[in-house]
Amino acid sequence: MAAEPWHLAAAFMAGIGLGAVYLWALWVLVRRLPLTRYGGLWLVGSAFLRIGLLLAAFYLVANGNPLNLLACLLGFVATRFAATRWVSKDADKRHITS
Repeated sequence: MAAEPWHLAAAFMAGIGLGAVYLWALWVLVRRLPLTRYGGLWLVGSAFLRIGLLLAAFYLVANGNPLNLLACLLGFVATRFAATRWVSKDADKRHITS
């Protein structure tokens, strides 16, 4: 059941990529919501699609090994924290008044 280090590194990098794609898709949706007629339907449908694809990708990356799944999840969460920090710093720069 032991995973090789390069498998864990690859799973972590896959998690980073999955997190980036997931957050990018969410950002695109939120930017386009005001322009759509059925915003709630788009929001719910997109959430199901994004989560379904994400879970399928986690399953494929895990390949039956819980350590691979854990490494992938850590990469995904790391991307989420990095994106949140990046966006909050960008927002702070826009709201600074002198």
